[in-house]
Amino acid sequence: MNSFNHYAFGSVGEFMYRYVAGIDTEGAGFKTIAIAPYPGPGLTSARASYQAVTGLISTDWLLSKNTFSLEIKVPPNTVSHVRIPTSNPDAVLESGKPVEKASCVKVLSHDSKALYLEVQSGTYRFTAPYTF
Repeated sequence: MNSFNHYAFGSVGEFMYRYVAGIDTEGAGFKTIAIAPYPGPGLTSARASYQAVTGLISTDWLLSKNTFSLEIKVPPNTVSHVRIPTSNPDAVLESGKPVEKASCVKVLSHDSKALYLEVQSGTYRFTAPYTF
């Protein structure tokens, strides 16, 4: 092996950031961030951070006793679209309050598998029932 700088290694890292940690961009320069972790069979937690040009983006999630917990940090002057995996969007909380009453959190939509939110820069702590 002559080099570890190969696409095969980078694609694994991209998968870990994009799907396991849930950090992605929705455009150039990370002005709009996508946070969408996908818990899978046997995977009960993940933590990651990415130093973007706009600042530090981080996610930390845990799946425990049918509860999904997600802490995110969104850097200044950015917005994030967040996907919370849950089949019960009415029970999602941010820092112990219903998301509809949380400051800087806007409910965009939901389906049978997730709740979709928009948040401004800051730190958020979401909890949701997880029964998949």
